[in-house]
Amino acid sequence: MYNTVKSLDENADFSKFTSRIQEIESRFQEISISDQAPFTHIYTNLAFFYGGTQIDWIDEQLHFKRKDKFPFYHSESIIIYCIVIITLYLLIKTYIMN
Repeated sequence: MYNTVKSLDENADFSKFTSRIQEIESRFQEISISDQAPFTHIYTNLAFFYGGTQIDWIDEQLHFKRKDKFPFYHSESIIIYCIVIITLYLLIKTYIMN
């Protein structure tokens, strides 16, 4: 649908495409689950940008920046990194230095 609309003239009638988009969005709202498991948005972000998805046409319109493609600015990720670092420190301190 994106390529079809892009190839149309600026004066073309886009009403059928607009109504189709509204149908898709309403269907999405009907079937989507709002409460997801923790940290799934990080996996989804990585899968979307680095999982082989053809996103060139989306990037062409939205001009993704690095922060969009690399989700480690999320507070959950920072918390995970802190936990991992503290755990590794304690393991090293306990088993290697003793």
